[in-house]
Amino acid sequence: MGLVIALVVAVPLALWSAHHEGGVIDRVISAATFGVLSVPSFLAGLLLIMVTVNWLGWFPRSQWVRIGDSLSGNLSHAILPAITISLLEMAMFTRVLRSDLVTTLREDYILASKSKGMPTLRVLFSDALRPSSFSLIPMMGLGLDGIIGSAQSRWLHFGVVSVAPIVSPSCTPVPSWKRRRPKSCSLVLTTRTP
Repeated sequence: MGLVIALVVAVPLALWSAHHEGGVIDRVISAATFGVLSVPSFLAGLLLIMVTVNWLGWFPRSQWVRIGDSLSGNLSHAILPAITISLLEMAMFTRVLRSDLVTTLREDYILASKSKGMPTLRVLFSDALRPSSFSLIPMMGLGLDGIIGSAQSRWLHFGVVSVAPIVSPSCTPVPSWKRRRPKSCSLVLTTRTP
């Protein structure tokens, strides 16, 4: 969910920023992405909790609701951790895609499309976004790896002991102070070839 949120926000921001290159919008989006990149994710999580939970009361404080119990309850508990996980990826995707889009928008075939009178949105989405997204695909793979690898520490702020029980209910970790022996719980991702 964090990767989807990052893509849904990063692609329009990068398109908008590249379309208005050098303008006020581009500078604001660039400053915001650099600001997000400079904040550690654990601090961003705590700040989001402080603002959206404590001050505004938009999200529940802690605990977890399983999907089987209530889909809306599960989503309301999962959205804030997913936003926290997606912040870093969102900023990186925006910077990389904006840089590629700026280069692509200077190509001759883009200028030819504009001179033929094609609508700006069509030029941006069909002509410029497709060739510019090639460098975004490996970034998504690296982002997914980072999201899976660091989700454990980020979800602790939100009252979820571990991500492992969500993935596999048979794997229930015990807090370290209650543990007599070390218990390991691993998630193995496999692929099948035909």
